[in-house]
Amino acid sequence: MFLKSLNISSTAGEIRHIEFRQGVNLIVDHSKNPKESGNNVGKTTILRLVDFCLAGDGKNIYTDPEFGTVSDVKDFLIEKEVLITLVLVNDLEVPAPRRITIERNFLSRKYKIQRINGDSYSYDEFKKELALLIFGQSEEKPTIRQLIAKNIRDEKAKLNNILKVLHPSTKGVEYETLYQFWLGVSSSDGADYQRAKEAHTKQENYKRQLAKQFDINGFQVLPELASAIETLKEQKARLDLTEDYQMQLRAFDAVKAEMGRTAIQLSVISLRKELIEESRENLESDISRVSTDEIETLYREAKLLIPNLQKSFKESVQFHNQMIQNKLEFITKELPALAIQERELLQKLNALERDAETFKSFLHKDKTLEALDKINGELQILIERQAKLSEQKRIWDKCTEEFAKLETEIAEHSDQAKRLNTAIDKHLEIFNSKLKRISKELYAQQYLLTRATVDANGKELPYLQFEMQGVTSNPGTGEKKGHITAFDLAYIEFAEQLNIPHLNFIMHDQIENVDGRQIVA
Repeated sequence: MFLKSLNISSTAGEIRHIEFRQGVNLIVDHSKNPKESGNNVGKTTILRLVDFCLAGDGKNIYTDPEFGTVSDVKDFLIEKEVLITLVLVNDLEVPAPRRITIERNFLSRKYKIQRINGDSYSYDEFKKELALLIFGQSEEKPTIRQLIAKNIRDEKAKLNNILKVLHPSTKGVEYETLYQFWLGVSSSDGADYQRAKEAHTKQENYKRQLAKQFDINGFQVLPELASAIETLKEQKARLDLTEDYQMQLRAFDAVKAEMGRTAIQLSVISLRKELIEESRENLESDISRVSTDEIETLYREAKLLIPNLQKSFKESVQFHNQMIQNKLEFITKELPALAIQERELLQKLNALERDAETFKSFLHKDKTLEALDKINGELQILIERQAKLSEQKRIWDKCTEEFAKLETEIAEHSDQAKRLNTAIDKHLEIFNSKLKRISKELYAQQYLLTRATVDANGKELPYLQFEMQGVTSNPGTGEKKGHITAFDLAYIEFAEQLNIPHLNFIMHDQIENVDGRQIVA
């Protein structure tokens, strides 16, 4: 899909209308006043408005990334009911191309406008519909925001990285799913792979905590405990006791066994609560509040080389913190139910302890039954240990079984990903034929994108990663921008040839960092 037009209007009428043409479209400063810098002509804002129409949250349009302050622009956008209309077409040269008309404003609730081709959508539906219309993507991952990340380069990661264009906290498995889609070898189980990895990590942590609290080695003595208990029961059966006493004794044994099971259940519930609380504390501590003098000084110096670094960094921090908040809501939603279970189990355990005391009072009245008391004492210790170990073993076996299932599932996903690597290598050959030609035209060098197989220590990489060969190590800002531009242009040609759903435009902020000769080329 190509950019056709961007229209900005308000209740007072049209504010600005931009028609895009095939080829290079530049936003430049035509001011003749030598004292004006040209830094406020709206280049970045245009990029962010397009990004907003493609399911962005729009906060970067009016929020200062360094201090988090909200400018008067937000009030203007709301009070004037500013409407942004973006038109995408599949061909700029035919009279009646297929088009996607996207309309969004900055109002909320019933006044919110969020339409695609005249139909209104909720935000989640809006994202799904865009992914389907533009990329034919109906799977959960990669998302529309991930798919377009390299097409609108206006933030730190997108401006400085060729492929790593998502938030810094994005995991390797998520990049793998995105890379596979970009290279036309995507599978439908990318979201399942990510869910399995997250569940595996959580289960691994749970298993580690259980290993600390449970007597794992004690599981081996369960058969011996069962044998000893049977021996004591046989000894007790040989004693001449009344039927009523026998009934009370059996009831007492049942209460003790139930106490053991309930105590273990209570322990497991408490452990789950502790794990969730620990995760919450870790997430809350992970919320970035970067304000120390040292880091501010570092970024002030870096800004001399990368003008908008501080700005992009702060914006990434805000996005990161929002992700953390979402994760907090997800992991803590189980806490209320666990608290109820914990309270109910505690009440049950207290009631069982009261019952046990009643039985003890009855059973210990007859002082002539010292032999029975001794047997009962030994039985109580053995039965309690047996109940505790049995419940621990049940929980441990269930945990390890689930862990093994997740490992098998991950291994299957990993094997499929490796099988896809063969197709990826073939597609890379096609892509590199484009990249080498374009990079030679721009920089008289031939860049090459290759699939990395091992890390710096020679260890096999768990996820799909790439390397760019033929480029300068630690290049300057302008040269790096050239690398990115060469990649972006080559990708569009590559996607066109292989019929991979894609956007036929790229938007670069800070294009002034590229040498004019490369822009002309």
